[in-house]
Amino acid sequence: CFKAVEGYGGRSFAALDVDADGEQLQHPISGQRWLLDAWHGELLDAREGWLLEEFLPQHPVLAAINPSSVNTLRIWVLEQHGEFRAHHALLRVGRAGSQVDNTSSGGFACPVQLDSGRLLAAPNLANPHSPITHHPDHGFALVDCQLPFWQESLALGCKALSVFPKMRFAGLDVAITPEGPCMIELNVFPDRISALRWDLPLKDFFEPVLSTSGEASS
Repeated sequence: CFKAVEGYGGRSFAALDVDADGEQLQHPISGQRWLLDAWHGELLDAREGWLLEEFLPQHPVLAAINPSSVNTLRIWVLEQHGEFRAHHALLRVGRAGSQVDNTSSGGFACPVQLDSGRLLAAPNLANPHSPITHHPDHGFALVDCQLPFWQESLALGCKALSVFPKMRFAGLDVAITPEGPCMIELNVFPDRISALRWDLPLKDFFEPVLSTSGEASS
């Protein structure tokens, strides 16, 4: 798996198969092929550099939701009075034939009931009166789907934020594997549009925390 150090919306991500002869790479969905020398040249042309990542198999429940993309949780974690707590979460779901689950790349996001780990209907930003209850490409029933390792995923998100001194808020991306949750990345400036999906004004979310820390504006 290759991912640019600086990127947005999953556009720089590619998970490629290696041919048996070890001389070519092939995209598993499009079938596009590269000689190793040609792919190496593309990597060298990227000024910001690339990350080489291990392919992560997802839990069968997540694969059933959409098999071509690793469908990840975005969990908003906040520190208040020395305690780290997950306040909101959503599951980002990729479209059929896409390797990424980013909404900016055509995917959608289902809010998750925080106490149970069950999926809610995904807001349809193109048609707010018609929420997404089934995957539009293959019909998987999204509503009430129980995510595995739910409490473990929340605990991992809180633990991940706690190890960074003076960081009080982040949007954490967590994948769920057959063995449990796995931290993908930590976003200190997560996309604020996520709050639309759980109908949360950002002022209502941050103001109580800022006022208790003496950081609220006068």
